[in-house]
Amino acid sequence: MLEKVKHNGHDGGRMELTLMRNWVMTHLIYEYILSLPEDAHDIEKGYIDRIIRTEARENRGGIMTELAMYRAEASAGNGVSLPRRVSKLFNVSNILPDGQSYSLLLHYLQNLWPDLNIQSDNSMEEGTYFYRSTTCRPLTYVRKDGIRYGSIANKRTKADSLAFISDGPNHRVPVEIIALLSVKLSGQPPHVCAVVHRMRKDDDIPALPWDLYASTLGIHTTYANEFDAPEVVSISKIDSPLALILVHSRVLQKDLCISVSFDHVGSEPNNMFEDNDNDD
Repeated sequence: MLEKVKHNGHDGGRMELTLMRNWVMTHLIYEYILSLPEDAHDIEKGYIDRIIRTEARENRGGIMTELAMYRAEASAGNGVSLPRRVSKLFNVSNILPDGQSYSLLLHYLQNLWPDLNIQSDNSMEEGTYFYRSTTCRPLTYVRKDGIRYGSIANKRTKADSLAFISDGPNHRVPVEIIALLSVKLSGQPPHVCAVVHRMRKDDDIPALPWDLYASTLGIHTTYANEFDAPEVVSISKIDSPLALILVHSRVLQKDLCISVSFDHVGSEPNNMFEDNDNDD
């Protein structure tokens, strides 16, 4: 997004200031769009439209394109937007070996919609059948809160397939996204989910200097190229993108991955100052 900002190559910190102002302004407008209630007055909506149109004229559509994506996400109500073109239905059993992906997704949907009494397409029981070949569509990517996430199932690129997912209050874990899916069962709106596997870690990994503040800093250490068993999660659990730093442990004689969160605009965890509060 910042590539489209005009700064004329000014030095002395003015270029950085211009980029920072654009970044802050864009995200403020995005937050305004998200926070607008459904019954917002037309005057409020008009103010935001006026700002977007003004910036669109000055930047020749750069910010307009980004804010169009943000507005689409806001209208969806969950911060998620899908590709304009969605792929054809496919056999979800082919994602993982031995049809494991179908079993995982079946169990996930049964927990998601317990009232539907979802059954396997091989079952003779009454209920809503989950057909492996006519229920799911693969997604090449999704955008959540303005950030693009892909998967290793994408044949064109495997970029953006690493992310942190939320695993309880103030706790995130690094994962690799295997596949992104849109699931449509009879009588239900489409549901977007992801097949992921967590990067493996255990107590054998030696203590590192940042471990005490790992949750606050968004840094996690795992084994390189080793993963836990696959699982299915809602797309709403995807929290932020990450970067991987490969290091070698002399203690373990193995390579480790240090996952660093790219979420630099979110709020700090609520428990950041809990220890200090308890000391008073």
